[in-house]
Amino acid sequence: MKRFSFFLFLLTSLSVVAQDNQEAAVIQVIQDEHSFFCERNYDKWAATYDQTDKILWGNGVGFSMRGWEMMSKEFKTYFADNPEPTKPSTIFDHQATIDGDRAWVTSSQRNPDGNLSKRLTSLIRREGKWKIVALLFN
Repeated sequence: MKRFSFFLFLLTSLSVVAQDNQEAAVIQVIQDEHSFFCERNYDKWAATYDQTDKILWGNGVGFSMRGWEMMSKEFKTYFADNPEPTKPSTIFDHQATIDGDRAWVTSSQRNPDGNLSKRLTSLIRREGKWKIVALLFN
């Protein structure tokens, strides 16, 4: 019985560590996406997204884009028109839910001007790498 309890404890511990590692990987993608955006590094920024026609980006009300083709075109233009890097916001208070190859993360964002906003990021794991499929904010 002691061996079984130890084995169960070990499996549970390994599962928690694996979940923590996945959560850290998901949050890193979110942080990288924002950093690369502020750096105006299109290629690295684009690599954080699942480049399909089903992705969604925007505030969900007046400024939204759906599909990689639209996003790519809009952000290439935006980066060309605004080439100077900007000061990044602080993204914090991540609440992640991971279910297999899908993840949802809510977080808070304090912008350089002090304003606070909320974010919802949905990600999918493809070939072992997390990619953003939706980024919504207010």
